[in-house]
Amino acid sequence: MSQRKAYIISLFALTFLIGAASGYFLRGSVTPMGKLSPSDPALTGTIEQPDRSGQRNRYDRPDGTMRERLITELNLRDEQISPFFDITLRHRRLIRDISEDHRVQLMRELRAQSDSLDAELRGLLSTEQYLRWSEMQTRYMREQNRVRQQNRVRERE
Repeated sequence: MSQRKAYIISLFALTFLIGAASGYFLRGSVTPMGKLSPSDPALTGTIEQPDRSGQRNRYDRPDGTMRERLITELNLRDEQISPFFDITLRHRRLIRDISEDHRVQLMRELRAQSDSLDAELRGLLSTEQYLRWSEMQTRYMREQNRVRQQNRVRERE
């Protein structure tokens, strides 16, 4: 019986870790990430609004926009400016796509592990135990979401 308890506890810990990892990797990704356009304020340096934490965006510097700052600090010649920003834009898009692909793959792997855990627990636990387990998981995820929301509010203050 103690092996069975240890097994159930380890499965609970695994579920906790999967939930924590998915929460970490999914933070801020409730909506799909869009692709950057050449006129995107993040690239043109014209962002005036605060970021998620309520702070002024890094592209909105007291000494001018990020674009102007790069041009000045790199001493870009007129013929270099447009190619420079075209190249950086292209690579930002590639990096963003790689990041999104990685996130999608990670979510597939986490979902597969979660489904595997669910199938094993359905075979091990009685219907009543399994329903109790599901309720515990639901409460845990709600609590984690509540804590994350509170942390976001605190970051903005």
